[in-house]
Amino acid sequence: MSTSKSQRLVNLVICLLSREQFISAEQIRYTVQGYEDSSTQSSFERTFERDKAELEAAGVHLETGPTMDNEATPGYRIRRADVELPPLELTPRAAGVLAIVSEVWSGAARNAELTGALTKLRAGGIRPQLAAPVAAEPGDSRELELAADLAEYSTKNLVVTFCHTGAGEHDPLPRRLEPWLVGTHDAHWYVVGYDLDRDDVRCFRLSRIAELKPVKNQTATHSRPPVEEIQRILEESVRTFDPSIDARVWVAEGSGAELRAHSHRSTESVLDGIEGDELELTSVSLVTIAELVAGAGVNARAIEPPVLVDAVIGTLRAALEAVR
Repeated sequence: MSTSKSQRLVNLVICLLSREQFISAEQIRYTVQGYEDSSTQSSFERTFERDKAELEAAGVHLETGPTMDNEATPGYRIRRADVELPPLELTPRAAGVLAIVSEVWSGAARNAELTGALTKLRAGGIRPQLAAPVAAEPGDSRELELAADLAEYSTKNLVVTFCHTGAGEHDPLPRRLEPWLVGTHDAHWYVVGYDLDRDDVRCFRLSRIAELKPVKNQTATHSRPPVEEIQRILEESVRTFDPSIDARVWVAEGSGAELRAHSHRSTESVLDGIEGDELELTSVSLVTIAELVAGAGVNARAIEPPVLVDAVIGTLRAALEAVR
């Protein structure tokens, strides 16, 4: 199935924002999903020129410079500093309202408008992670629903219960939480609150939560810290369970555009009789790469380090538990 123009533009912006070095037009043709629809070199060049013009018209400047492979070959990139918006600060109540609105605003009738909005958001430095590189989605609808519910329970000062599958773990465990803040970090949803089972403050990623419900006739009793303190807890927690890693990943030929955009070197490799490439990635997010590998299904496989392999298995198990 061919890729729409808006999806192709989104993929191009993601690719050029993800790279520090310049990437040639030829690399873009074979890396960015959507350009494979061009049957000839001249057809690709016309399409690419139109896409560049549209991005420039939207205020997204493509910087040009020499590529690493051949200084005589012009390359392209988008400097994040040129397009990033100032930090957006929301109160807990505003974040809760946005979560509810986002969950409601997910109908297919608005897909075209939503895709256009995603293009502008990505150009502004917001990097939603896709479950697969084939289409632009507003997010996991189940996560958005959880975010909306948790925001409501937090406002009402309620205690909640849920099952949580930790990174690298196989079996979900029941937890009781006084939710304080629902927020995002690197395009992922989290809840911070007081864990009654651990008798301490904890942060949970919503994609690893299932069976959420409020506890009847029980309200929160622990004092809620200032918002700034809760946000600091969220950031420190994310750094703890989402470290930067160096990794090797295999992807099938013609697949894994997002993974390829994170890599700095690829080598042709055949795995289980399927042609593809072995990618080398440096200083990347463990959770992000694990989700991209898991989302690609049979078209990708984590090779090393072992913590990445375990994270991919944990992500798949969490997804399986969520749909049971």
